Parts: sequence; structure tokens; C-alpha cells
Amino acid sequence: MKAKHNRYIFTVPGDIGGRLVDYSVFRTRRIIHKIKRVSARLFYRPGRLAAIAKYNIYTYLFKYPPRHMSHLLDYHRMVYIPTSTLRLYLTKSPDSKIPIGGAMLFKKGFLRKGDWDCSVHKIFPDFYEQDTSQSIRFRTIFQIFDCGLPYHESDYYMVQAKKKGKKNAEQWVERSRNLYHSMKKYGFKLQRELPRKMQKKALRKNDEIRVAIDRNGNFLRLMQHGNRRLAVAMILNIPYIPVFIQGVQYEWAMNCLKKHGMDILSAINKELGSINCQNK
Repeated sequence: MKAKHNRYIFTVPGDIGGRLVDYSVFRTRRIIHKIKRVSARLFYRPGRLAAIAKYNIYTYLFKYPPRHMSHLLDYHRMVYIPTSTLRLYLTKSPDSKIPIGGAMLFKKGFLRKGDWDCSVHKIFPDFYEQDTSQSIRFRTIFQIFDCGLPYHESDYYMVQAKKKGKKNAEQWVERSRNLYHSMKKYGFKLQRELPRKMQKKALRKNDEIRVAIDRNGNFLRLMQHGNRRLAVAMILNIPYIPVFIQGVQYEWAMNCLKKHGMDILSAINKELGSINCQNK
């Protein structure tokens, strides 16, 4: 059978494996080519470092989001911050109290322009008093472990018992109780630091409490992962917790560039390293 030829790939019709390999090679070459172009401009025009960093690397981050090239970037994504700094969460709009996920907000890259960081509300009482599934679970942890409410009278137990039965609801309460006693004894651990028997069967990478950084350098909660862990940490008054930084505001990144006087990735990396409480 005659091989099919075009500019980038050589495959035989029906050869799915070959097509996947060729596509991977093509994408890798594109990334390497872009890195070479940026490096060449940085090398031959050192006097325009700030302008190049603002245009080329920023555009590169948008065109190739970090999830496709995280192994090529050297910046902190996991840092320890004071628990008391997490008081606000991001919403879909300034008038809405419905939380927005980081996957939707930063699907085009780690840096994002715009006024998205102005759409915020307080975790207490705005998120705490909602009737969404996330809010009910978050509130139930406080009802059981902070207010001393019997678990069978808590909000999530009653909702879950009606939907999936009392056995399923009791299992959730038992898992929450194990989490509470574990954090009370050992402190807040990263998911990868937990014993294997305590890890989820399908544990996602970086399945941690997620935040974003606004233009003023404040941490804004993305209410999608780790709500139960955050509630327990607040109840136990754990001073520092690890968070996964899913994205930052463009203006904050430019301020880091002006402050540290290097390329934008190194500037972000240095600033995040300076605010990491684990290093203090």
C-alpha cells in the first residue's frame, strides 16, 4: 500500500498508532522551534528584554498552555500560604455567587488579562450559605466538627441519605472523620505524601486546594478541589496549607517583571518563591 504523504507526517491509511506518533513529533518540533525563536531574539537583542518578555513569552504561554508544556517551564505551582489569607473565592460574574472552576477560567494559559479577578465574594457567608453540593459539604464539616451537631442532623447527611441511602451518607461521614483525625495528628499533607492506602484509586495529579492570584497579589480560592480539607484546616487552625496556583493576573505578572528585572517566567518563579511560607 502506498504511503500517504503531506508536509508533516508519513502514515499509511488506517495506521492509528503511526498517526499518533507523527502528531506527537510534529507538536514537539513546533515547541522546540518556538523556543529557539524566543531564545534567539533574547540573545541577539538584550536591550529589548522587557519588550520581548511581554510579547513573545506571554504569547507563547497563551498559544501553548502549561498543561501541554509544564516540563519545559520552571515556575512554582505549589506553595504554602497562611490559611487566614483564603477569605475570598472567584465567581462567574460580580453579581453571581456561583463559584467558577480554574479549568474554565485558565483554559488558555497560566496568565490571563481582564477583570476576572474582580468577580469575587466572601467564603463566609456567601459560599457557606449556598445550597450547592460543594457548599453543603463544606458547611457540613463545620456543623459536625466545629458546632458539635450530631452527624445524622447535618445538611449533607440528610441530602445524601435521601438520594443514595443512609449507608452511603454514613460512609462519607466516616471518611470525613478519618480526615479530621489524620490532619489533627499529622497536619496538612499533600496528596502524594499520604500513605498509599489513604490515596484515591484514581488520584489526579496536583489534586490540591487551588487558587489564583489577582492583580494585587491576593490569593483567590477556586472552589473545585479540597473544600473538605480546607474546612478541616480552618477548624483545626492549621497556620499554613499547600495550594496549587492555577493562574495569575497579567498585571501582577508584569509587576513581578518590573520588580525583579528578568524574563517573565523567572520573575514569576522568584516572586512565588519569596511568598512561599515553606521557605521561611
